[in-house]
Amino acid sequence: MESQKIIHVVLIDYFKAARVVESIKTIRSQAYNQSNIHITVIDNSCNSRNFMALQELLEFEVNLIEAKSNIGYIAAANMAVKSEIVPSDIVLLLNPDIIINDPNTLVGVIKNFDDPLCYIVGPAQVNDDGTKPSIARGYPTLSALISKRTILGKTRWGERKVSEYMLSHFDPRKKQTVPWLQSSCVFIRKSYWEQVDGLNSKYFLFMADIEVCKKAYDHGGYVLYDPTHIAIADGKRCSEGGITALFKSSALRKHVVDAFKYYTS
Repeated sequence: MESQKIIHVVLIDYFKAARVVESIKTIRSQAYNQSNIHITVIDNSCNSRNFMALQELLEFEVNLIEAKSNIGYIAAANMAVKSEIVPSDIVLLLNPDIIINDPNTLVGVIKNFDDPLCYIVGPAQVNDDGTKPSIARGYPTLSALISKRTILGKTRWGERKVSEYMLSHFDPRKKQTVPWLQSSCVFIRKSYWEQVDGLNSKYFLFMADIEVCKKAYDHGGYVLYDPTHIAIADGKRCSEGGITALFKSSALRKHVVDAFKYYTS
């Protein structure tokens, strides 16, 4: 039975304690066998006030870990998965802003794993302001990413490259396989996670979600977008911005570094 699958929820926080508490409350309100849901939260904020605010999570039976330094999302996620006390069947990676209001979401999404070739599933997302982020993408090319962030995106050539990357003809209302999903809210089959040894630790924040989805196909599985279930996000993407944003955003600079590693490996 799908309800018997053990889910390990992994959430890496970075200065969003209040939102994280709200997120975990929605997980503990799911119409799923709660004894089969285990939660690990790692606080990467390195801030005593933020960690103190996260103490409220302890009443929800959360394994709360304070990182002594900001080890990055990828390393923290891998560490959280390895910290599991009970062997899990599914790893649920959650960004700290994700809220799952519908109590039937976990039951519904987990049904997709009845197919043994389903390795990764992600629900649709809606931002707090009602906008809908594009969480399903094509595999990125260097030309597409450069075009997306520069004036090249205004040219016919650049528009085509960005369109291919952003899946401009993608129908978000349709359940379908996709090249990859942003890892803000993704369910990953644990046996597959172990095959590929989790997220690629050479990255700090970005690009590992692309790789883990691409490898799913390399290992004979597939990645599924399931819009019959919806997660709520705050809509604040730390990788947004053009070239000038590089001077203001350390996250965007890390994105560039991670992208360099992706394209040169």
